Amino acid sequence: MAARTNITDQARTAGQTGTTGRASTAEPARRSRRQLLARGTGAIAAVIAAEAIARPAAAAAANGGSVILGQANTETLVTKINNSTGGGATLLCTASGAGTGLQGSCAAGFGVLGTSDTGTGMAGASNSGNGIAGSSISSHGVRGSSSAGIGVMGQSQSGTGVVGHSDGTTGAGVAGVNPGGGNGVLGSSSGGDGVTGFSQHGIGVHGEGGSDGVLGVGASNGVHGVNQTSGGSGVLGENGSGGPGVTGIATSAAAAAVHGANSGGGPAVLGQSPSGTGVVASGKTALRVVGPAVFSRSGKLTIAAGKTSATKTGVALTNASIVLATAQNDVPSTTIRSAVPNVAAGSFTVHLARAVSKAVTVGWFIVN
Repeated sequence: MAARTNITDQARTAGQTGTTGRASTAEPARRSRRQLLARGTGAIAAVIAAEAIARPAAAAAANGGSVILGQANTETLVTKINNSTGGGATLLCTASGAGTGLQGSCAAGFGVLGTSDTGTGMAGASNSGNGIAGSSISSHGVRGSSSAGIGVMGQSQSGTGVVGHSDGTTGAGVAGVNPGGGNGVLGSSSGGDGVTGFSQHGIGVHGEGGSDGVLGVGASNGVHGVNQTSGGSGVLGENGSGGPGVTGIATSAAAAAVHGANSGGGPAVLGQSPSGTGVVASGKTALRVVGPAVFSRSGKLTIAAGKTSATKTGVALTNASIVLATAQNDVPSTTIRSAVPNVAAGSFTVHLARAVSKAVTVGWFIVN
């Protein structure tokens, strides 16, 4: 025991001598296995602590923490960034190539919401692509709403302000709905067309309404229809329920309710009905003609000298037809005795009271 105690005292004395800076000639004391393991574990802990101080933690940010790039950040409160510099951007995100600069998603609310007190809540700009693009599986791709202003406004310096596109057979490229009694779609222009409709094979502009399908109001023309083909119509009115196809209404005593003008020499107004009446005129003055009137069932018939009658063929007649005839040249002792229609043969014969030595020209006109 005395020898073991002396060895311990010598080791302690040697350790104290080492701490004073003097060289020790004593042999170091042998350490137990437990002491060696304890010293190794402490060294490893020191290395781990140093690395933790040198780099940030790898866990996702929570409330009150910093945003970690390249990872999902979870929070339960609103993260707000305030930029007090006037005219500067609060958050700038840039994506290379065809990526998305800023993406927002939401299970039921707004994926991205932009608000402004007096400016634009959300603006998108692109040099050659879409400034703002929206898509939806079953609802609105882009929706704008306003309590008193414009819900959605599209503006372009030289192109189209708003374009609507639909690939569905029953869908609309652009649809306007107003349940409050106002306009579903309103188009205005200072120099061009307020609303223009174009279709390759269908109807350029289609209007349906409880009262008026299409209402046009203008300082010059309310509705202006243009057609570039010879077989089409500039304006076509159709009614499949028994009413008029086209109706014109005017309150002026000098203006016409319906005005037709043709600068090419053709008819200004044309009325056709294969089995009915082409044109019906009614009023205080049913028909007023200014200028020459031409009737297809009128003309001249010549009775040759020495003859007492002549027959006109190829004339459509009915049992109500009346044939009027009068001499067009002065032949003494010429008297037209009768003008007799033949409905079945489609002809009529003009008879003179006696034969004359000079040919008689008879003007005829058929009524009914």
